This record gives sequence, structure tokens and C-alpha cells, in this order.
Amino acid sequence: MMAIFTLVVLAIAGVLFLFERIPPAIVSLSIPVVLVVAGILTPEEALSPLSRPITVMFAGMFVIGAGLFRSGLASVIGQFVVSLLGKRCSSLVASVMMAGGILSALLSNTGTTAVLIPVVRGVGITAGLGHRRLLLPLAYGATLGGLLTLIGTPMNLVVQAALIDQELEPFGFFEFGLLGVPLLAVGTLYMVLVGRFMIRELHPCEPVPCDENSTSRHPLEKPDSRRGKWVSGLVLLGTVAMMVGGWVPISIAALAGALLIVILGCLRLDEAIRSMEWTAIFLFSGMLALSDAMAKTGADRLMVNAFLGVLGPTPHPIVVLGAVAFAAWFVTQFMPNTASAAIMAPVGLAIGNTLGMNPHALMMAVVVGATCALSTPIGTPPNTLVYGISGYRFTDYLRVGIPLSALLLATAILLITQIWPSHAT
Repeated sequence: MMAIFTLVVLAIAGVLFLFERIPPAIVSLSIPVVLVVAGILTPEEALSPLSRPITVMFAGMFVIGAGLFRSGLASVIGQFVVSLLGKRCSSLVASVMMAGGILSALLSNTGTTAVLIPVVRGVGITAGLGHRRLLLPLAYGATLGGLLTLIGTPMNLVVQAALIDQELEPFGFFEFGLLGVPLLAVGTLYMVLVGRFMIRELHPCEPVPCDENSTSRHPLEKPDSRRGKWVSGLVLLGTVAMMVGGWVPISIAALAGALLIVILGCLRLDEAIRSMEWTAIFLFSGMLALSDAMAKTGADRLMVNAFLGVLGPTPHPIVVLGAVAFAAWFVTQFMPNTASAAIMAPVGLAIGNTLGMNPHALMMAVVVGATCALSTPIGTPPNTLVYGISGYRFTDYLRVGIPLSALLLATAILLITQIWPSHAT
């Protein structure tokens, strides 16, 4: 009975995420309350995700990223990368995607997109291209760049937390890049050779939205002194070095970096607090509580049995990985990608336990599916940002994004089977 109730909570949360009549953070924070009232989780179990090390790291990296945006260093890096390849359309598409991908590897892809939108618009006008050919590649590059490192996107941290909760070996800091680098390359090649020609040209009488406020709400960039750029850059490099070197736990490295950003004057304390993506943090924590409840009540087993009822008792590993990735991709078209990853992660682990498959392969399938939700303006935050100021229509995303998503998913599944052997050893 408790398992069924937990699945009902999951279904209701999914519907509320889909229609967004209630803010996602409120939905997510309501989940542990409901689970405690229902007697499924204790108060300590329900609130434990807020204090987990990976949540602390999540918050710390928001502050460090805000320091780079506030100092203007993020914009300088973006302009430098965009200027590398000249003013031809094909070269600009490639350089814009590279700029978005590189910055998103270490910073918020939402913030990266917001900072680079005015840069890309200016470059497009200077090159005589306008901005429509470049803003969608920017959004796609920023999204795919999240797959380059552990901290590139909250989804990576979601599956990392799922592995840690099951006492499994976590992913390495750059391990995501084994998949992310080739996918960014494939995505860039597609946009240069095919995708840019599929972007609808604006009709001469059709207005172009010009709300600059929508591009700068997150973050509000106020370029600071040369000292601020050096300090924020060195803090980021030092934090990443500590994480990669394993000298201290990654949560402590992120916390130390965030403290240095404030102590050394890159951000005021109130700016640091505002820079944290509280919606993402609350969403992350609430869905982790639901994941705990699914494991505790056996709800995840019910979902696995239903999954295997469709695929059969002994499906081929590639079929399983493809089905998990497709499910994550489909769900992410209609709800926040962090939420869809949090929903799919425990299901993927349970499938792995049942079939004896490598859990790391299944977690990568979840992340890839949620990342490749490039076919709607609500699939990823960067997609939403450029939708508001570009004059794109929903059909533009479908026309460009569906073939790209299919190409990326197929490439990813083949890579996953080679990098993380499908059967657990």
C-alpha cells in the first residue's frame, strides 16, 4: 500500500511539474511533507537531502559561478571564444556552440546563456547574419556543455547522489566528458552542416522581441575590476583542482571556493545568497526524498516490473539503455530536466539491480536522455531563454531539435556500451 501511495505522489508531482500551475520548488518541498505525514519517511529522513554533501557542493558552485559573471570574466571568455573563428556563418555557429559548451562545463548553463546572448546578438549583427542563426546553437551548446564535467549541470549531481546513496562508486569529475566531448562535437557538426539551414527565417513583417531584461535576469552581470576577474578565475581553478585532486571532499572544496568569492570581494554576502538557484536546490532535495521513499517502500521495484513487462524478462542491454534514455528524453520535454533525472535515476538503478547491468551505464543513459531534450522551448533552461527574445516558434525547435536529439541519443548509447560495459562486473 505504501508503495502505491509513493507512486501516486510521484505521478501527481509529475503532472504538477508538467503544467507548472504551482512553482516547481513548492511542489518539490511539498513532497517530503506529504511523505512524513503519510508515515513513509521520518522527519530526519525527509530533510536529510538538504544537508547532504552533494547539496552543499551544488550551492557552493552557484556562488562561484556568480562571482565569474559578476566580475565580467565569463563574458570575456565567451567573447574570446566567439571571436576565434571569424565571421562566416558556419564558423560562427561552431564558435558560439564552443563558447556555450566550455563555459557551461563549469558554470550554470542558464547563466552562461544569459551572459552570451548579448555577445552573440552583437556578433551576429556585425557579421550581417542577425541573431536567429546563432541563438539556437548557443542554447544547444550550453546544454550539451553540461555533460563535460561533474558540476556542469544539476542532473549530473542527481545521478551522482543516486550512486552514492546506493554505496556505489561515484563518477569522476571529468568522467562525464568521455560522453560529453563527443556529443558536443556531434551536435556542433550537425548544427554547422544541417541545423543552421533548418532555422526558419523571420518574415519581413514579423516583429522580433527585444526584451533585454529577459536575457539578463540571471545573472545580472556588472563587470568589475581587473582584480575581480583574476580573483574569480583563480578561485574557480583552485576549486576544480581540489575536486579533481581529491585533497578534500568536493563539497568542502565548493564551500571553500564560495567563501573565498565573498571574502575576497567578488560578491557581497547578499549577492552570494541571491545567486543560489534556490528553486533548483529545493527541487533537487525534494526529489531525493521521493527517491528515498521509492526505495524504502519498494515502489521502484513496481516500476521496474512494469518496465520489464514491456521489454520482456531478458532484454538486450542496448534496448534497455535506449529505453531508459528515451523515457528520460520524453519526460524532460514536459518538466524540468533536473526533476526528470531525479525521477528516472532510482528507476534506472533498480533496473540495473534486476538485470545485473552496470549502474553507471544506466545513470549515463538517464543524464543523456534528460540533456538531449532539445525539441521544445521548455526542454532545457537555455532553450527557454533564447525562445523569449529570438522570434522562434515551437515548430522551430521541433524541426531542428528532433533529428538532433535522435542523432545524439543514438551516438550516446553506442558510446555508453563501449565506455561503461553494460553488464556489472
